[in-house]
Amino acid sequence: MEDRENREKTERLRKLYLEKGRHSQYQLLASDLQDIIGGCAPYKSKYERERLAYIVKNLDLKDKAVIDIGGNTGYFTFEACKLGAKSVDCYEGTKAHADFVKLAAEVLGAGERVTVYNEYYLAKEDGRRYDVAVFLNVLHHLGYDYCVGTDMEKAKSGMADYLNRMSYSCDHMVLQMGFNWGGDIQKCLFAHGAKQEMEDYIKEGTKDCWEIEKIGIPVRRDGEIVYEDISPENNRRDDAMGEFLNRPLFLMRSKRFSQNK
Repeated sequence: MEDRENREKTERLRKLYLEKGRHSQYQLLASDLQDIIGGCAPYKSKYERERLAYIVKNLDLKDKAVIDIGGNTGYFTFEACKLGAKSVDCYEGTKAHADFVKLAAEVLGAGERVTVYNEYYLAKEDGRRYDVAVFLNVLHHLGYDYCVGTDMEKAKSGMADYLNRMSYSCDHMVLQMGFNWGGDIQKCLFAHGAKQEMEDYIKEGTKDCWEIEKIGIPVRRDGEIVYEDISPENNRRDDAMGEFLNRPLFLMRSKRFSQNK
């Protein structure tokens, strides 16, 4: 009976992962899930392992309360658990993905540590408090795919406001965002698509609320992608790398969190 239930759950996980949608098969499966359901779909790397390596090199997740915003199918949620996070709240607006993470947490025996919310996270000054927020490649969809009803310039201003509200409830944040509003290449948030433009926008827009401690930049070393600390050489836009690999990875520390106890 137990074997049959496990097989049924595994098959359900595969079906949920394969459900069609805008961000389906967008994210690498967490390492423990790969062992259970294998490579069940075509997948184009978003360099999850490489980003995670840079994050954990600079930020200890052990015993931390983590929020994974736009968690997709849970790669960073489950890897945070594996690295010893005390708890992870995964916010995911797509139902199939949220259902996948819920079932995966059950299958992995992580149900007591992982809480899944099938909704978009609305940053509130009086929200639940977290040690670490993982906020990867979601912010540029603000006003386009969620919290809709505004134009691009207002949405861009709202992105900084959103980050600043998060500073009350999140001590550290790992942030990455795209250059185009909602991923639409016709709607560029930054005139020249330059890393420096994005970095200046984040720094200036959040200077009263966040300190940027590290910026990771992906580079090619011996044919492999690694994230390295920002430098004048790697901070230039490299079109040969593609849009995703021109996105800086920000590690930030709140200036308000300790004041909001």
